[in-house]
Amino acid sequence: HRSLAGNAFALKVRSASQRVVELWLLRPDRVNIVPDAQNYIRRFEYNIGDREPIPIVPDDIIHFKTPNPLNDFYGMPPLKGIAKVVDLDNYGFDFVSDYYTHAGVPGGILTTKAKLSDLQKTEIKERFNKDYGNGKWHSLLVLDSAEATFQAMTQNLGAQGLVLPELNKILEARITGALGVPPTLVGTVIGTEASSYGNKKSERESFWNETMKPLYRELVGPLNRALVPDFPGVKKACPSFDARTEYKNL
Repeated sequence: HRSLAGNAFALKVRSASQRVVELWLLRPDRVNIVPDAQNYIRRFEYNIGDREPIPIVPDDIIHFKTPNPLNDFYGMPPLKGIAKVVDLDNYGFDFVSDYYTHAGVPGGILTTKAKLSDLQKTEIKERFNKDYGNGKWHSLLVLDSAEATFQAMTQNLGAQGLVLPELNKILEARITGALGVPPTLVGTVIGTEASSYGNKKSERESFWNETMKPLYRELVGPLNRALVPDFPGVKKACPSFDARTEYKNL
């Protein structure tokens, strides 16, 4: 939840005596934070369909969030920073898919000897797109006052064709980079090409030190701050315990 949405919410489930007995993860897209001018957060609301939101007191929610310079209450999804370039990658994949859907003919030019009206041109293009195109990139250009011929506008693809491997590598590098995961550890194309035992060992250490340790520090802080008040016996059993310093030394 934290990696995909930038926020994770754990609900404290209490017994009849108000003791915390379980923690339930809530879907982050259903949780709404209601601000308060004096107490920062007035309440949390859990939305389920068209029913009335379920109010939850702030003390019963543990909120894990990523840093967000644009919002004081919600975290920023890690992929949001590269969302636009990932969209461009998706457009590239859509273009390639559309290319193959149309049998490798991305478009064409139809020229006619007779003069055509705008209405006739539109009708020809619509009929052509209905049969062979989808109205996106690979549409038909109609030119009048010429002999009636058709020319397929196939692209110069080069020796590597539609460069599908390169599109995969670019997308993999961006996403794994945003999430702090070395590509060789998750079986990506760029990871397998550069894979070796020495690389995996060093990248595993890098992943632990640069991604997992900071992540655990960020998770244990809210857990301690939220749960220690509900379990006062923890301090009695371990007098030296300090939630503010323990998670820093993890």
